[in-house]
Amino acid sequence: MNITVTAPTTVFLYSLLLGIGLAAVYEFIRMLRAAGLKQTYAIIITDILFLCFAGFCTFIFALGFLNGKVRFFILLGEIVSFVIFRYTVGELLSHVYSKIFKILTIILLFVTKKIKKLLKKLLQFVLVPLYNISEHKRLKKEKKGLVNDKHKRTRVSKSRAGKHKEKKAPNP
Repeated sequence: MNITVTAPTTVFLYSLLLGIGLAAVYEFIRMLRAAGLKQTYAIIITDILFLCFAGFCTFIFALGFLNGKVRFFILLGEIVSFVIFRYTVGELLSHVYSKIFKILTIILLFVTKKIKKLLKKLLQFVLVPLYNISEHKRLKKEKKGLVNDKHKRTRVSKSRAGKHKEKKAPNP
């Protein structure tokens, strides 16, 4: 491939675009972190995956434009555009999606509060009749003479039920 003066300039401009694309991918990763992916191992894994992805993209870029030779100006173009994007557009986007996440959390809390109230009413609607049924069964068992004494059902004898004869004390 003949390299002319315009070819390195064109490749450098394309490397600027590649750096912007990589910064957009990294901004997506930052958005995931802002949404709640804040564990140390998750951050390390996403950073390593991003670095592998960026290296692969740089290699494919160099393979397509410079026969696989990674030149310094390609890396410089990627890094410059990445940093500029990150500290300009990236900061604006982080403010936008942080506000979006705050609004979404408020909406989510509101919805979960309403769902909890609805479930509470639904459970009361279902459980009160069930409680009444079980209370009715318990009362029936008490009438029949079954007593629930510490999870042990025993038959109440008639003498314990209050139908026993009183003994008179002997006269001195």
